[in-house]
Amino acid sequence: DANHQLYAALAGTDLTESGTNAGDVLPEARYRFQHDAVRLSVHEHLDEEARRQRHFQIGHLLLDTLDPAQRRARVVEVFEHLSYGLDQVRDPAQRRDYARLGLDAGRAALRGLAFDAANEMLTSAARLLGDRRWQEERELALDIHTALAECAFAQERADDFEREIALLTANARSPWETAHAYALLIRVRTVQT
Repeated sequence: DANHQLYAALAGTDLTESGTNAGDVLPEARYRFQHDAVRLSVHEHLDEEARRQRHFQIGHLLLDTLDPAQRRARVVEVFEHLSYGLDQVRDPAQRRDYARLGLDAGRAALRGLAFDAANEMLTSAARLLGDRRWQEERELALDIHTALAECAFAQERADDFEREIALLTANARSPWETAHAYALLIRVRTVQT
């Protein structure tokens, strides 16, 4: 079950070898520790690279084991774990999928008023799309940069907001997209006066 797999990820046990069943290896394992100190102790005994790998593995396990409703509810948690290993992802389709997940996580963090976390997740999502994001994944890039503009506005980071609006207007292909970017700009100007 998911608790066994998550515990195995923290403990460093590889359950993917030759069909090993988590229940056989860890029959009494539970991911939920009674005390955070126990979990932190396990975490602190890992070197930095091992920690990054564990988080990335936990993110994958969450993606694989959560049903769609649970995944939506825990999207921030899932993406936070995955973010530790995003620099290792080379497959363009997987990078696009993670960018979508990052957009969903960033939007959820924005709704929760966690602006710093939202900015980090959205920035990671944009980075996943690469330098050709506007040519290859334009709609997704538009959504990510719109959310980044909203985040910059919420945090009163005027320079970042202006940069995102400039990106949105420069890459707009329709009057609606241009109008949407200018609507964000007008909203900021109205608040500033």
